[in-house]
Formats: sequence, structure tokens, C-alpha cells
Amino acid sequence: MEITAAATRRTRASKNILKLAKKGLKRGIESAQRKILKFGRIKIGNHIPLVNCEEEFQADFQYRKEEQKQIKEEKKRRELFERNAIIIPFLLIRSDIRGNYELYCDHLDLLVETVLKDCKGIKYLGDVLTFQHENIALIFKTIVSHVSGIKELILDSIGNSIIMQTIIDFYQVMNNNSNRCERFHLENLSVVGSTRMNDMETLSALLMLSRRTLGSLRLRYCKVHSSEQALRLWTAVSQCVKLTQLQYEPYRNDQFSRPYLIDAISKKKLTSLILTDVDGITNDDVLEMSAPATLTELAVIGQNITADLYAQPAARRILSNLDSLLIQVDESFDLQNCQLRNSVICALINLSNTSLLEVIHTAKSTITDTAKIISYWLNLSNETERTIMLKLEDCSQDRQDAAIGRVLRKCRKAHKSSCSENGISLTIACGELIVLDKKTWFTDENLV
Repeated sequence: MEITAAATRRTRASKNILKLAKKGLKRGIESAQRKILKFGRIKIGNHIPLVNCEEEFQADFQYRKEEQKQIKEEKKRRELFERNAIIIPFLLIRSDIRGNYELYCDHLDLLVETVLKDCKGIKYLGDVLTFQHENIALIFKTIVSHVSGIKELILDSIGNSIIMQTIIDFYQVMNNNSNRCERFHLENLSVVGSTRMNDMETLSALLMLSRRTLGSLRLRYCKVHSSEQALRLWTAVSQCVKLTQLQYEPYRNDQFSRPYLIDAISKKKLTSLILTDVDGITNDDVLEMSAPATLTELAVIGQNITADLYAQPAARRILSNLDSLLIQVDESFDLQNCQLRNSVICALINLSNTSLLEVIHTAKSTITDTAKIISYWLNLSNETERTIMLKLEDCSQDRQDAAIGRVLRKCRKAHKSSCSENGISLTIACGELIVLDKKTWFTDENLV
């Protein structure tokens, strides 16, 4: 019995201690809550911190923003030279006849630093890279192996064929070892001075390799040596599904291209067409090639192209969309022929008010005759209220200047509206005639 009574007392004591502990904890919690509420009622508006937190946050945010921007820009620049996704925006290679090469490129510093750092024989001069003919194949193979394409490629060298063949060979090896057919991404291609026997065959192969992306093709002073080469070249051009601009100015007269060229161009919806020295091109051929009426620039020059071409009813729809039209007349053009004059007026009227007529007029005669030519086109611009740009061929600058002075003296209504190193602008009342300087061409920038 005594043991049971002692156990009972110990149990009661433990319960009392637990109750006291609970009361103490409850009082402590209530005290802490009262302090928190009291602290919350304290006014802190007059408190001035040692550091302006808002300004510090803004400065830190701006710093981090600029830092992230720099990181993104650097990453973007370096991505240009990562093989899987890189298209060089612009690359120009040119040389002289002795084999001294110059390479111009967007982000040239990165190209040298990351791609060509191990290539021998190159000299980096800041804005240009120089090298010799014996290094061209290795240098371009190195470039092609690191990039997937070039947006705009201009080749104006004695090694054009070597450069094009290097691209073809690289992709041939790549496609032989892969189930997927890789293409060289090329959007704008300009080739100048490819006149050797196999140059056009190499060009045709490159066009086939880039036919899905090529949008602009410019060939100047190139030579087709046979009908077979012409067939391959223009068949490749016809395969370029995105082609919208074509310029073909062959070295001397091209006797082989006409039928294949017309067939290739007639299937395209071009916006720019420039053709010269293609043997056999006629007025009807020009109308056929321009039939889709999508052109904004048209310049076709040939022995059989006459000035009355654009006065035909079929040409009206073509002319209405043009921004510029180029025609060429020689010494046989009769300034007194009313029919020819009416044909030119008809063409000018069919052009929009903002369009430009570019005229190449051969003038081998005297100052007086040259003044009559200038006066002829000046009066036409006034009558039609259009802008005409005149290029006098086979005429010295002194004779041209003297003829302009004669026109201004003889025609009281004519006056000079503006003048620059590229030419002089004349007007009577409406319209404008721009007479280009001897060394200036229609496409030159900063014209009058």
C-alpha cells in the first residue's frame, strides 16, 4: 500500500510540473506577440538609411543588363564561326594578274582568330587579308570547312575557278560520307572575269549545289566556249528556285546562250534583268522574258534591240511596274524621225512618274551635234515630265561640257538645277535630264 501511495504522489507532481511549463510557454508566446505588434506600430518614415537602396538596385540592374548584352553580342559574333549554324554575311576575294590576293569579309578579325589562325602565308592588315595565289585553295578550303554558307560572295580574281571547285570538292566528300545531301548556302553570287575553258562548267556545278538558296546571280566578263557549256549553265540557272535577280554581261559576244537563256528566264519571276552582248536577242525575246511583269529593273542591250520596242502594246504592262529602264541608241538614231520620237515618248509615258529612263547614246560627232543630242533628250523629259539619265558614249569630257554650255546658251528656258562631280542636272520647266560624267555609270552612288 505504501508503494502505491508513493507512485500516486509522483504522478501528481509530474502533472503539476507539466501544467506550469505549459503556462510559462503560453505567457512567453503572448509576450512575444505583444512585442511584435508594438514594433509594427512604430513609425519608421523618418528613418534614413546609410545607402540609397533603390539607386543601388537600379545601378546594379543597369550594369547587369549591359553585361548580359555584351555577352549576347560576343556569343552572336562567335556563333558565326561555329560550323553547324554559320553563314558569313559578306565575303569578297579579288586579285591582280600577278596573283596578289585580297580578302574582305564581315567580322574579319574573328575569321582570322578562329578559322585562319593556323594558315600560313596570310597577312592580316586590319580591314583586309592578303595572300598569294598558291595559298588560295588551302585558305578557302579552311573557310568552307568551318561555315555552312556565305550570304553574299563576290569573286573577282584569276583563281575564281579554284575557289568554286574547292567548295564543290568539299561538299562532294561530305555528301559521299553521309546519308543526307548537304547544300552550300549561297544567296548572292557575283563572278567577274571567268574566261577560261572550264570556268563555266565549274560555275554550273556550284549553282546546282546552291540552287535552293540562290536569289541573285551576277556574271560579268565571263565567257561561254560552247553550246554544251551554255546548256549546262542555263539549265543550272533554271534550277535556282529562288532566283529573282540576274545580270549577264559576257566577255565579248556570246554566240551560244540565246535559246537556253530565254528558256531559263521565261520560267522565272525576276525583279531585275540585265543582259548585254547575247548574240541574236530580239525585241520579241525581250517581251517573252519580261512577260510575267514582275520586273522593277530592265536593261537589255543587243544589236537587234530597237528603240521602238517599248512602244508596243505588249510592253505597256511591263513598263508600268519598272523603277528603271535602260535603252541604247547609236549614231544611226535619227533625231528628226517623228516615228522614233513618238515611240520614245510612248515608252516614257507608260513609265510611272517616279521611274527613271537610262539612255546610252553614242556621240562621235562635233560639239554642235552633241548639243543637239542633249537638247533632244532634255525636251523629251520636259514633254513627258519624266526623269532621263543620259550617258554619252565615245564623247570626251571637254566636248560634253562644251555641248552642255551651248545648250544653256541657245535655250533660254533651260537651266542647270544641280551639279556634282558625277554629272549635271538640266531642266526646262518639267522633268529632268541628268547628263552623267564620262567616268560615271548609272549604278554609281551619290549621283546628282
